[in-house]
Order: sequence, then C-alpha cells, then structure tokens
Amino acid sequence: MMMSVLCSLFFLIASISMVLLMLRYRYFLLDDQGKKMAGQTGTVRTNCVDCLDRTNVTQSMVGRKTLESQLQQLGVLGGNDTISNHPAFDADYKVLWANHGDAISTQYSGTPALKGDFVRYGKRTTQGILNDLWNALARYYFNNFADGTKQDAMDLLQGHYVSSVSRDAAIPSRPG
Repeated sequence: MMMSVLCSLFFLIASISMVLLMLRYRYFLLDDQGKKMAGQTGTVRTNCVDCLDRTNVTQSMVGRKTLESQLQQLGVLGGNDTISNHPAFDADYKVLWANHGDAISTQYSGTPALKGDFVRYGKRTTQGILNDLWNALARYYFNNFADGTKQDAMDLLQGHYVSSVSRDAAIPSRPG
C-alpha cells in the first residue's frame, strides 16, 4: 500500500513537472494570416517504454493543457475556459487519447493500455481494474512465452541484435 501511494505521488509530481515544462517551452502557432503568434523554444519528452501506461496518462494531461492554450490563443475558448467546460468535446478528447494509448500499447505489449478507464473517464472503475488484471496476465504470458521473435525483430531494427551459436550446432565446413 505504501509503495502504491509513493508511486502515485511520484507520478503526480512528474505530471506537474511536465505541464510546467510545456508552459515554459510553448509551441509553434500561426494565425490565419500566416503570421507567427508563438514560437516553440524546447521539447517536452514524456515517452519511456518501461512505464508505457503512465506515459499515456501524462501525455494526455500535457496534450490537454497545450490544446487548451492553443484554443484560447485562437479565440475558440475564452481566457479561463477549459476543455472540461465542454462535455461532448471533453469526452471525445478522452476517448481519442485512450484509443491512442491502446494502439501504442498493443503494438508494443500485445494488450491495450492499462489505466484506460482513468484516461477515458477520469477515475478508476472496477471493470477497469479487472481489465488491467487480465491485460497484466496476458502481458506476462506474452513477455515470457510468446514474444521472443518480436523482441529479436526490434533488437535487429535498432542495431542491438546479438547472434549466438549454440554449442550443439555443427560448424559449417569450408570447401578445400
């Protein structure tokens, strides 16, 4: 229980830090005349495969704040208006990010993202927890028994593939 609380606290601090970095580095924005309204001064990097599911939750928060800021600057939203004040748009935004997380997670791990209920609905649900249990068990199976070839392919594409020769393999003979 204590570890879960510490993990959640760390995640909250990391999420707040990402939003602050996003506000510092801004984004590139042109008005309808093609005139530069804002310039990007840096990059906020949130991706890391070892915490794929938390990354999607964090990216959804950073993306939300960025989109709100852009819509406010363009006059679509008022200065203090937020996406949350527009329920239909808010629901569509949450589903978009949850589907995004599921697609990336399925490519990498073979299962939809964990915590998808939190991204979709803003809270954990009993069904979401049960889905996470099922997906965690499926990931364990895939990682330990079924994904060897997939990992070899990723290693090969990234230049990390190491071939090995079995002790029992016959050494090819050379002619001559």
